Amino acid sequence: MHKVAVFLILSLLIAEPTTAMATEAYTGNDLLNDCGTSADDTRMEFCFGLVSGAVHGVNFAVFDAIISYDPESGQNPAVFRNKYATCIPEEVTIGQLRDIVVKYLNDHPSERHQYAVGLILTAVGKTFACF
Repeated sequence: MHKVAVFLILSLLIAEPTTAMATEAYTGNDLLNDCGTSADDTRMEFCFGLVSGAVHGVNFAVFDAIISYDPESGQNPAVFRNKYATCIPEEVTIGQLRDIVVKYLNDHPSERHQYAVGLILTAVGKTFACF
């Protein structure tokens, strides 16, 4: 049961985030527009929600997979932790996470065509790796 839940959560977070009417993926370019300093309040709120949801959703799924690890399964729970889990200090704000993501996008323009959620996880993961 836990494996199915983890798979579904990760699939939703990493899958192409589109709306019913959209035909293009939401990329790092879109994210930078919504998270940049010139974004209006609605776009900035969307940015905060997307960054927070991606980071906390993946951390929840990863740590749930580790906690529910069955040694008899033969799987190594460190596989989940190595790529996606982050160890964000409690005092870090969502504004700081947004700043980290925006800095990453500005520093890596050649990656901005990629899916936004993956770029969020990469930016925050490189900053707050657990090991």
